[in-house]
Amino acid sequence: MLWINKHAPKSLEEFANNKAAVSRILQWIKNWKNESKKALLIYGPPGVGKTTLMPLIAKKFNYFLIETNASDNRSAETLKKKFHSAMKEGSLFYSGKLLVLDEVDGIASKEDRGGAYEIIKIIQESKYPVILIANDPYVPQLKTIRNYCEMVEFKKIDSRTIFAVLKRILEREGIKYDPRAIMQIASSSNGDLKAAINDLQLVAEGKDYVGMEDLKVIGYRDVERTIFEALAIMFKTEKAEVASMITANLDKDPDEFMLWVRENIPREYEKPHEIAKAYDWLSRADVFKGRIRRQQYWRYIVYVLQLTSIGVALSKDQKYRKFTRYRYPEKLKKLGMLKQEREEMQKFLEELGRKLHCSTRVARTYLPLLMLMKKKDPEKFKDLPI
Repeated sequence: MLWINKHAPKSLEEFANNKAAVSRILQWIKNWKNESKKALLIYGPPGVGKTTLMPLIAKKFNYFLIETNASDNRSAETLKKKFHSAMKEGSLFYSGKLLVLDEVDGIASKEDRGGAYEIIKIIQESKYPVILIANDPYVPQLKTIRNYCEMVEFKKIDSRTIFAVLKRILEREGIKYDPRAIMQIASSSNGDLKAAINDLQLVAEGKDYVGMEDLKVIGYRDVERTIFEALAIMFKTEKAEVASMITANLDKDPDEFMLWVRENIPREYEKPHEIAKAYDWLSRADVFKGRIRRQQYWRYIVYVLQLTSIGVALSKDQKYRKFTRYRYPEKLKKLGMLKQEREEMQKFLEELGRKLHCSTRVARTYLPLLMLMKKKDPEKFKDLPI
């Protein structure tokens, strides 16, 4: 069992951080009917307890918690099924209800504007408090939703608070420790309590004592890991748990990460059966990603990363100790060039449209003639006032 779940706080008293934000949330719920804004938008970086707090608040007020992860439920229709009756009907065994929509910065995407509209409708029509949760509340798609919400910020957790939580977990597990090692985990987590607990479990589970030497396995954690560091760790490690965690703070999305891995498998691995096995795992990850896109189950994107990182890492017979110069994916190079060309073309069309007093769409119809002029008479083409 993951320690992040096993040792989750059981009450508000055990919730260790962001006291001011928690206090404002409690006050808002108490006075909800008289508040000018009928929803809260809680925001802040990952791992600071935004989602963990919701069941504790519901428990304090004896509210029935109705929550959904917005990544799993992007359509307006799904939100209607989840909340339509719940937000209007009473509760037999509870004092009220608490409606929570997690990851709204994902649900209000351009591809699902109906979902964003449905969120506003829930806020307007609900008989109960509504809380929205986001990492980044300032994405353009949330602009309209923000008008209906009071915003409450959750900040990164200081290392001393994280240290206290890690210490308490080890004491519950009956594991002795070197305080320097635990403080190192707390400090390197960059304010992410969830990441710190995961790191602690990685180094401490199954042991009687945790010391500085045990931190080697998590020595790779950075605030933002570069793709080259991630590839080096993944291709060189022989441990599944290390490979599984390299994407925790990776500065690339899953699609781009898979392109990097695909490009560099034959540069790292030398045996045909290792290369074949690695590409097989990458293929499985790609199939899984396609299913996620079709069914909109975005929460499971983590498994795509697991299939890619662990599968490829364990495809080798043994670690290669050579130095490998990893290469930028050719596909990304081509896409980058095409993007630059498109941007240059768009600027050209905008300038042409201004000179001809027409839209860029109309200006585009002149391109064949202009390209012909450029080909037939380059000197004359240069003299055109565009």
